[in-house]
Amino acid sequence: MRRDAHRSATEAPNGGRSGLSRRELVVRGGQGALLLGGGAGWGWLSGCGASRRRASDLTELARAVSGPVVRPGDAGYGQARLLFNPSFNGARPRAVVFCQRPEDVVAAVRFARRRGIALAARSGGHSFGGYSVPDGAIVADVSRIRQISVDRSRQSAVLGPGTLNTDMYAGLARRGVAVPGGTCPTVGIGGLTLGGGFGFSSRKLGLTADNLLELELVTAAGERVTCSAEQHPDLFWACRGGGGGNFGIATSFRFRLHPVGDVAVYQLGWRWSDAAAVLEAWQRWAPDAPDELFSTCALSRAGGPRSTEPTITSRGQYFGPPARLAALLEPLLAAARPLHRRVAPASFARAQELWADCPPGHCRGRAPNPYTVKSAFFAEPIPGEGIRGMIAELERWPGSAASSPGTGVELNSWGGAIARVPRAATAFVHRDARFLAIYGATWSERDGAARVAANRAWLEGFYARMRPFASGFAYQNLIDPRLADWRHAYYGSNLARLVAVKRRYDPEGFFRFAQGIPVRL
Repeated sequence: MRRDAHRSATEAPNGGRSGLSRRELVVRGGQGALLLGGGAGWGWLSGCGASRRRASDLTELARAVSGPVVRPGDAGYGQARLLFNPSFNGARPRAVVFCQRPEDVVAAVRFARRRGIALAARSGGHSFGGYSVPDGAIVADVSRIRQISVDRSRQSAVLGPGTLNTDMYAGLARRGVAVPGGTCPTVGIGGLTLGGGFGFSSRKLGLTADNLLELELVTAAGERVTCSAEQHPDLFWACRGGGGGNFGIATSFRFRLHPVGDVAVYQLGWRWSDAAAVLEAWQRWAPDAPDELFSTCALSRAGGPRSTEPTITSRGQYFGPPARLAALLEPLLAAARPLHRRVAPASFARAQELWADCPPGHCRGRAPNPYTVKSAFFAEPIPGEGIRGMIAELERWPGSAASSPGTGVELNSWGGAIARVPRAATAFVHRDARFLAIYGATWSERDGAARVAANRAWLEGFYARMRPFASGFAYQNLIDPRLADWRHAYYGSNLARLVAVKRRYDPEGFFRFAQGIPVRL
């Protein structure tokens, strides 16, 4: 159940189709994706007279940028303001600026500051809180800054923040190399990176943020700065897991490249009556498997006229031959006999298409149904009481007219290269987890208000029931507006340092949103 959320984060924490696609299983998490936040907390700007400005004042901005500025009343405004999640269809930004180069971002930031208008950034539009298109704000859309440039001499690639996972994988695979990205095809690389970024290669190659060598971003002062281990190292540290929307708007990323070839993939499915045995076996096997193997275990439901009992599946990717993968799967297969089993070779590029459930060029558009997502890291295996509770929650789902299997929970194996990076080495603190659980609920736009409320309440209840067994931490790319102790959950012991970096580079709190890092604790 993911949104790589792994997230857009060139937008906040931020599609393809399939039977049990990652987007449908948790309506995508990551990861996510807000580079610049929005939403609550913009009252501080109202004293600058922003509410009294007329739309015609945006003419100055339109003249300063190379891309279009779309305003209410314009023919394209209805589409320009939409996010991936239909839950946020009511968003009404003051304008959407389609930035085509870094200079456009500079112009947008300076204009917004000068006029006292809130500003938010958007890439793939996957913000789980809707923070990348706040009402009354200017949206700096960076989806058109999406270059892919490979430097063989430095074994690195420069990517624009609007480069989507699907395009990055396809573009680099043609050269036999890869950056470990996320699994949701339409999440922008910017948001994914700023919040950490994990996918099917993370246990072997590390998080997306762990492979970042350098980035350029536009600060709250409207200045372009380059950050690396040598230049602005504190800002570089914060941008590797500190989450989107806090320190500036990224305009380019330089990543370490890894040579890739063929991999092996698997997918297994069992009877629902075997769910407890499979969950128990998976959670003790997957986090301790070789680094080359990443796997998931998903419990899901689908609504609609053909609604059936819940399903339990597992799938994964292995950097090695199918025969070796088949041997590694034996502890999982011994737990219960699967109804279906598939182990096959695939090129690295083809494997990413399988996880996205769509080929490059066809992973576009928006989610078919509204949804909401929550996340939790687990440091220990879930005891029997928790497993029974998880199964019971799937069985008591209130239902929906939505026919896609977008409701349930997906467990993602952690460990490997992720765990070998110290907690304080980057802003991403979640190094010691065994697995990440992503809970999701989806419903149809045909469902009435009562059914929608029931689905939301069900998800909150599911999360609350499992909370005693979790670590208390959550994935910042799956930003959760209903999470109470979000500062600790996202950042833990790294929060104080993040606040210090925020105070240095954005002392007035220009970049702010409901769950943004504050200038002071």
